[in-house]
Amino acid sequence: MIDHVFVLDASGNCCFAGYVGWIHSQKFYQTLQQIQNDFSGV
Repeated sequence: MIDHVFVLDASGNCCFAGYVGWIHSQKFYQTLQQIQNDFSGV
């Protein structure tokens, strides 16, 4: 499975588009969870 990643700015403009290969998927999901935890109170 390959996860596709799109990063948008506040206006909806695409700043980055790419993918995460299966070998990096676990770290990718850990990082997403950490970002969610860090910014949950914002």
